[in-house]
Amino acid sequence: MKKIVAFLAASLMLFMNSSSVFAANTEQSISDLSIEITSPASIESKPVCEDNIEFTVTNNTDHAIDNIACYLMILDKGRGQTYPVDEFGQEAYQTREISSIGAGEQMSFTIPVKITYVGDFKFNISAIEYGSDQVYSSNTLAVHMIENSSMNKGVVMVVAGVVPIVMLGCIILFRRKKH
Repeated sequence: MKKIVAFLAASLMLFMNSSSVFAANTEQSISDLSIEITSPASIESKPVCEDNIEFTVTNNTDHAIDNIACYLMILDKGRGQTYPVDEFGQEAYQTREISSIGAGEQMSFTIPVKITYVGDFKFNISAIEYGSDQVYSSNTLAVHMIENSSMNKGVVMVVAGVVPIVMLGCIILFRRKKH
């Protein structure tokens, strides 16, 4: 009986200690800055697509944060590489500077992009705090650019085949009427 009581007491103590460990693991630490892409939720289009990426920077601290630069990051998921951001529009590669953001304040920005590539991309906004060299990242924006659909190819093929036949028929009819 003593062994059962000792086993139950040890199990109870382990359970009580492990629950606090699991609770500590589930808590998320809040970073000083949070960045969220607010619009669009995703991009799925045929090239060429021109859109605006809107994002919000929030200071989660109780003090002002100075000298922050926000910039766009692009990953080509299918090819496993990043691209120079200037290939996605003239203003996409420019940083958005924040000289100071107060405690609890939010600032919103827009980055216009022009996507001319086909593939699956992941866009996110990164920010660097110059004073501490701390880097923060936003949520990911999924971008899926598709080629022209097969229906468009079929329409082009039919038009390319029918137009010469119609033109040939018109030429033959005009020649017969002249003679």
